[in-house]
Amino acid sequence: MSDFLYTGLYTTLSSVLSSVPVTLIIPFQVIILLITILITLHLLFPPTLLVESLHIYPIKSAAGIQVDSLTLTSKGVKNDRQYVVLQRPKDNPNGWEVVTQRENPRLALLQPKLHEDDSVSITYSSDPSSFDLTFDPSSEKFKVELFRCFVTCSIVPGSSSFLLRHFPSKSYSIAYVHVGRDSTLDPKWSDCYLPSESSGAVDGSQLLLTFARSLSTLNSSLSPAVKMSNFRPNVVLSSSGFLPFLMKWEDDHLRTVSLSSVKLRVNKLCHRCVLSTVIQDVGEFDGRLEPLKSLRKSRYLKDGRFGDRPGNSPGFGVNCSLRGEGGVVKVG
Repeated sequence: MSDFLYTGLYTTLSSVLSSVPVTLIIPFQVIILLITILITLHLLFPPTLLVESLHIYPIKSAAGIQVDSLTLTSKGVKNDRQYVVLQRPKDNPNGWEVVTQRENPRLALLQPKLHEDDSVSITYSSDPSSFDLTFDPSSEKFKVELFRCFVTCSIVPGSSSFLLRHFPSKSYSIAYVHVGRDSTLDPKWSDCYLPSESSGAVDGSQLLLTFARSLSTLNSSLSPAVKMSNFRPNVVLSSSGFLPFLMKWEDDHLRTVSLSSVKLRVNKLCHRCVLSTVIQDVGEFDGRLEPLKSLRKSRYLKDGRFGDRPGNSPGFGVNCSLRGEGGVVKVG
């Protein structure tokens, strides 16, 4: 938790010193006293992290499943984004392209169920009829582009008929992901990742982590408030202690995270797009364009590391990858 100490001290001192008139010279002894007070309060009320909730998304852009524990391996979160929804491109009827809530927010109403043997079945909205996602390991495999990289897939037989009932104007199919996205091949963000860092059908890193305090900070200026589900995290953390209390956006202050025996590397902020405006419970875009509209007012972070690469995508949450051995993360 040393990240909290160093960045907390820096943030607090910067805030205090920036409010002091330029013409006023602060005695060195006062600065030392301020640092001493901050360190003392930090030692009396040390920062702690609590895993508030855990989530997996067996099908990319479908509804998530809240779980009590998740397993992190060298290939990312087990059973996360193991399936994708595909459609035939208009300009290439023989090819496939990935469909997400960016194109169709109603995908949020696809509800997967993860069984004890790791098999997955799905239902749609309030329709009780379900469909089992099974695939033939020997079936044809093909590559599909996903955010400047590729994943290797095969179509789940019968999935197109199930989806056609609920998306009658679309020619969707569900595909199993055999080989996930290798983010180190992403020409835009490859320098953020370690070599051979693989995962499922994710947009970037192996795991998305958010902070409850950051959501509270965001919602302090929003009415009605948005839910954490808008951001589709795998891990939601809450914190306590003196220095975390000073930070409105904890997302900006960590480079590593330890959750029990699992150690994570923070690769970068998660730069948000229109998908964050999908109200997950109803499968519709927020007419206010929230929370993206509010985030764009204060969460453009064009620091020296990334320059203008984030474009008009504000940051909320952090993209993380496994450091060292994998393990199990539990709520609490």
